[in-house]
Amino acid sequence: MIKGLSRYQRVLKYIEKLEEENPRKNTKKIKELHKKLKFTGYKLRSIETVRIISLVLLYSSITSAVISVVPGFESFSANIIKLSSLIGSTIFLIAIAVTSKLMALYMIDLHLISSQMITIYSKK
Repeated sequence: MIKGLSRYQRVLKYIEKLEEENPRKNTKKIKELHKKLKFTGYKLRSIETVRIISLVLLYSSITSAVISVVPGFESFSANIIKLSSLIGSTIFLIAIAVTSKLMALYMIDLHLISSQMITIYSKK
């Protein structure tokens, strides 16, 4: 992903700007929140990766089912059908649903942590 375009990178960039503007506020509480922020961002990126993989595999299983009807593509779609039949599109849908829910929860955590950090930096 391009640097600065993910949700986590945008929040981190904003927090770093606040840290530059208020260097004296670098307390133990801020360091602890910064650790939590990085951990939450790591988890969020991991879950996003799993979700993207699940979406690609779901798409390929649906595409292979459609292509298998077209003459001449049987050998190409046979490998994809084998892979998707092992796991199944139902499992992909469940994985997408679970990862979407987890992403939403981690996004809430990311917002809460960043809001708390912004509040600390905003106090005069």
